[in-house]
Amino acid sequence: MSAVKRRKGAARAAPVSLAEATAMVARYHALQLTMAELHADSAASIARIEAERDRYCAPLVAESQACFEQLRTWWAVAGEAMTDGKRKSTEIAGCRIGIRTSTPALKLPKGLGAQAAVDWLKALADGIGAAFVRTRENLDKQALIKALGDGADPREPSLRLRGFTVSQKEEFFIDSARPPEVDPIREDEHDDD
Repeated sequence: MSAVKRRKGAARAAPVSLAEATAMVARYHALQLTMAELHADSAASIARIEAERDRYCAPLVAESQACFEQLRTWWAVAGEAMTDGKRKSTEIAGCRIGIRTSTPALKLPKGLGAQAAVDWLKALADGIGAAFVRTRENLDKQALIKALGDGADPREPSLRLRGFTVSQKEEFFIDSARPPEVDPIREDEHDDD
C-alpha cells in the first residue's frame, strides 16, 4: 500500500497585531457589504425583468384561459365525434386535447372527519382496519383507495357500507405534444437593409 501524499493549502498570513486584525476585519466587512450590494442589485434587476415579463404575459394568460374555456365547451359537444367515441383525446394542431381522469382522491363518508375514520378503522375486529391507519394515526388514503377500487379486497364491502367511496372526475386538458419551434433570430428585429 502506498501512502497518499497530502497537499498543503497555500500558506495564509494571519494578522499578528491588533492593527492588522482591525484592517482585515474592515476589509472583510467591505467585501461582505459589496457582495450584499451585488446580490441586492441582481435581485432588483431580476424583479424588474420578471415584472416586465408578467406585464407582457398578462394579456396572453387571459387570452389563453379564454381559449381553454371555449375549447372545453367545444370539446363537450365535438369530443365524441373527434375520437369516434373510442378514445378520450386526440391530437389537433400539435396539441393533445381531450379529457382525462384525475388522480384518485379518498372521499370520507359525509360528516365523518379523518380522526373519526381512524377511530372506526382501529375498532374493527381482528385488526382489519389497521392496514389503513398509519402509526401516527392518520388515514392511509392510498391503501383505502386501492381497497375500494380493485374489488379484490375482502374489506371493501364493510368500507363501502360505512360510506367510504373513491372520488374521481374527468377533467378537460390540453397538452402541447411538442414545443413550438421558435426562430432564434426574428427578422423584424434586424433592419440591416
